[in-house]
Amino acid sequence: MGHEAIVAYGGLEGLATAKAAKADLAFVDIGMPDLDGFSVARALRSEAAFSSLRLIALTAWSDAATKEKAFASGFDEHMSKPASMSAVLSAIMLRQQMPK
Repeated sequence: MGHEAIVAYGGLEGLATAKAAKADLAFVDIGMPDLDGFSVARALRSEAAFSSLRLIALTAWSDAATKEKAFASGFDEHMSKPASMSAVLSAIMLRQQMPK
């Protein structure tokens, strides 16, 4: 689809990678080593440069409390693992249609 995918294996690496790449869409797991996804979301949302970042929690943690905490942390959407390819593609397509 013409996008560049960048992978990070922990929260700190993910945060640094999103900042360096000036990402406009990020799928973030909640349970990551060294910095959880909630903290990554809060850190990104604290910077004006990432106010329009589409931030999606993609996680096995799908209980109501986790979803509520994800939205409170700054996520735009919560997707449960395993996510279908159509759900992932829909999230990407929605980002393409949003103003930057």
